[in-house]
Amino acid sequence: MGVIVRWFAAAALVLGALYVTLFRAPPPVPESTAAPEFSRIADLMSRQRRAMILWSALAARDSALARLAVSAVPPGEFRIVATGFGEGAASKEAEAQVRQRWRAVGEVDSSVRTLVLLYNGAEFDTLRSQVFPYSGALLPASHSDGTCVAMTSGILKAGREIDVVKSQLELALAPCLLRAAFGVPGRPVREWLERTDHGAARSNEWLDRPRDFLDGDGQLPWEPMYDETWGSLYATGGSSLIRRLSTVELTMMLAPPYVMGGPALRCLAGTPSECARTVLDPVPRVHDLPSDLTFRASGRGTSPNAILAIHPTGYWFLSDIIRQEGRDRFARFWQSDRPFETAFREAFGRDLGEWTRDWGIRQRLGSWESRYSRKPVVLGVNLAPSWPLLALGWTAAALLLAAWTARRRQVT
Repeated sequence: MGVIVRWFAAAALVLGALYVTLFRAPPPVPESTAAPEFSRIADLMSRQRRAMILWSALAARDSALARLAVSAVPPGEFRIVATGFGEGAASKEAEAQVRQRWRAVGEVDSSVRTLVLLYNGAEFDTLRSQVFPYSGALLPASHSDGTCVAMTSGILKAGREIDVVKSQLELALAPCLLRAAFGVPGRPVREWLERTDHGAARSNEWLDRPRDFLDGDGQLPWEPMYDETWGSLYATGGSSLIRRLSTVELTMMLAPPYVMGGPALRCLAGTPSECARTVLDPVPRVHDLPSDLTFRASGRGTSPNAILAIHPTGYWFLSDIIRQEGRDRFARFWQSDRPFETAFREAFGRDLGEWTRDWGIRQRLGSWESRYSRKPVVLGVNLAPSWPLLALGWTAAALLLAAWTARRRQVT
């Protein structure tokens, strides 16, 4: 009996020594002036990019309003204009893309006027920061006729040809194509779009994709926003491999997909009211753009409490509703003057929360995050039943190895 006690005591000492060695705190980092300087540079670059987007958005807005003041767009049609490129500049690529989308819309609402404005992005990205200037739509409140201006930047190439980024033009066109197809939205839908910066109306895949198409390119159904504490874990994880695994990797493996936000997790766990909240409640605005401009996803920034906050639904949310429910039903919902949730239920025969939950589950199961992490959505720590058994097994193996080593040393 005494030998066994000594074996376990020796094993405890060995494990304690290993623990002290492997989990030794990293040496203090000497004070350096470099880190604050780099942090300051990164902050200034971020401010410069945000200023560039804001500057280009306001300049494009002024150009669009000036153009609308002198030349009206014919009802039910679209017109493409370029500004800042000089005489004779045009974009065959943009012309073909807009015409292709216009044909896909089919019968266009005769009350809607659509202007596509291409502006010179080189005038704004003075530091060549490789960040696209503003792309979005202007929905002027002074035009009650459904006027929509899609605005995106371009670069002048040889032969006076304007080169545009297709994805940015698609982003700018999305709100205008919805109006072209379904007319001016009713007041509840219009107010919801304004509150959410048209965040769920940035996909045109409803025009030519089948009903079962999984939109979103493998993204999560709710826009991920990463809390700064995750990054600080990596920065302060220390040099020890086991320490790093224990503080970061293990935490990430055990944690539910918090990057979608608490309300989204509660939605996927079966609370329809939380699903409705993720659609209806606005995300705090982190920019100073006028309310008549839509805002792109990459400019939203990070919430100070990203884990608990409501995250925006995927930019393809409305597109999926159209594809799954059909254009006729969506038109009734879009044009209704009934409260948002009431209009949704009357048009589609289901509550908003229930529909959103089914949509969220389907989208998450098809996301890259689900394919690679395979973490179930539960409200708590995701600890598989086999993990405690594995931990106990490896602990027992370590104790036996340490006891055997201590016994050999004692015999020697």
